[in-house]
Amino acid sequence: MTNVKQPDVSRFARLCKRLGQKRLSLLTAWELLRTLMPLSSPTMAAHYKAESATYMCLRAVERAMEVPLLSWYLFKEVPQSTVAAAKSLVDYMRKSVLDEIDSSTWLDGATKRTAINKVHSMRAHVGYPSYFGSRKQIDRVYAAYPEVDASFLKPWQGAMQLTVQWMTKNHSSFWPALLLKYDTRTPFFGRYTVGSTNAQYLPMRNRIVIPAPVLRMPMFSTAAPKAFTFGGLGGAVGHEFTHAFDPVGRHWDGRGHRRDWWSAISRDMYDKRLGCLRRSHGSAQFYAQRVQSCAKETAVPIFAQNEADAENMADFAGLMSSYNAYANLGDKEKLKELNFDSEQLFFISSCVKWCAKAGASHALRYAPWSERCNVPLKNMEEFGAAFDCPVGSPMRPVERCVFW
Repeated sequence: MTNVKQPDVSRFARLCKRLGQKRLSLLTAWELLRTLMPLSSPTMAAHYKAESATYMCLRAVERAMEVPLLSWYLFKEVPQSTVAAAKSLVDYMRKSVLDEIDSSTWLDGATKRTAINKVHSMRAHVGYPSYFGSRKQIDRVYAAYPEVDASFLKPWQGAMQLTVQWMTKNHSSFWPALLLKYDTRTPFFGRYTVGSTNAQYLPMRNRIVIPAPVLRMPMFSTAAPKAFTFGGLGGAVGHEFTHAFDPVGRHWDGRGHRRDWWSAISRDMYDKRLGCLRRSHGSAQFYAQRVQSCAKETAVPIFAQNEADAENMADFAGLMSSYNAYANLGDKEKLKELNFDSEQLFFISSCVKWCAKAGASHALRYAPWSERCNVPLKNMEEFGAAFDCPVGSPMRPVERCVFW
């Protein structure tokens, strides 16, 4: 099911009527020609100056046969032993989130039971899809694909047709299913691939997806100390679990049905916690700038506040869940060669992923990377204690936000 707003359907219908059947046919034919022409021969591809013929060919192969194209690298970099270790970490994280919800004092009984059920029923896809766990399985799926001869276009069309058929047949698979993604306006179906480098929570399916490329340094390594892996991958997994309860995900229950399952009292307490986090981010100015920027950059309204709230909440509550999971291990590993203790390493590793340059879309919709590192940390007393920050200092304030 895909949610489509009625005004969007009406607008499209009016556009089709205005263009007329002949123009629509010509437009469709032109788009088809523009897409397929560069794949017909290297000579035609050379006329496309935006990208090289080699890159264009590689991109086309990736589109039709991404799994075998990437498997030679991913199977080496992310072996099944790494996937198994990551799945174990996800189990620890699920238990941590369940414990936090169960011990929450602000959720009433009915709301708490629904929240617990949502976490219990949440499916986690980690690493590779079951269909593509080994080279033998890949060979079995792709044995029917055509061989490439002197012509590239015809075999490529055949490969694309088989891929679409496979996707339709295995629509509930981790990859290459038509999985549900969402933005702040409406959930929609999108293609989620084995090469994705971003974890995801899918509200209408109530599942999290942790693709194999995420299970690498600097997020995760089976050779790294537990403090590092829980601060890195654990924080990312906690982030996705929390998306089930963010300002967007909270409107779905454990079965993926959209309904209001929050009591009035719990909803009020939720909003107060969200308000605290906004103030901690200094969000009034932040949101005003984002909304103003989005209005200039896009032709459609973007609810920057909901989107930023969702990410900020997932950053904070997810890291807290990861810390609690790590603390329950009782790990007191000494790291003399690093000059950090295990608790300090946990917090350091939680911010490694924010040591990057943000793209334009992130700059419009999300808090700055430095805030996404610092704001969750300053709201955790454990961080201030680990680094002996003075009480009342910016990174150890007297008043802090909490979630569960």
